[in-house]
Amino acid sequence: MIQDDIKVVKNPGTVRIYQTSDWTTEPSRSATMKPGEPVKDCPDGHQATLIEDGDPALGTDVFLGIIDAESTDTSMADGEVKVVTLITGTVLRGKANTAGNLTAANLLLYYNNNVLFNVASGAFTIDENLADDPNVNGLRIIAGDVKMGTLDVIPHLMVTEHAPYL
Repeated sequence: MIQDDIKVVKNPGTVRIYQTSDWTTEPSRSATMKPGEPVKDCPDGHQATLIEDGDPALGTDVFLGIIDAESTDTSMADGEVKVVTLITGTVLRGKANTAGNLTAANLLLYYNNNVLFNVASGAFTIDENLADDPNVNGLRIIAGDVKMGTLDVIPHLMVTEHAPYL
């Protein structure tokens, strides 16, 4: 994947350390996890793993945050990763999935749409092409930059670690 795909631009949470598994247990990985990559809790709830295409979804994913420092795992050994956690008001910035769609007119239509991450061609992007679905999609578009081709999103609190406490 590409370093710094997703940035925390406002209201970062604390940096926490999560356990990671070796690369051979994750078919989508062949290297360490890099800063700027979004991570979620593994289904078993004990380790951080990279967000997949179409995440984070309400009711199924626990979006932990954005990697702060490269993970220490290897192809043969588990490790750790430092993650900037998500809190109320955390704003994330990433490239739009289809930069050509990001016109001034379309940007107005995207505001407040609930979308997901797209993972293709080795990059994490924000998929503005998705139909707005506040009951499933865990990211809400709040701003964008047409020139830079970026979108700002806030994570729905129900896809974060805070969900059980709301």
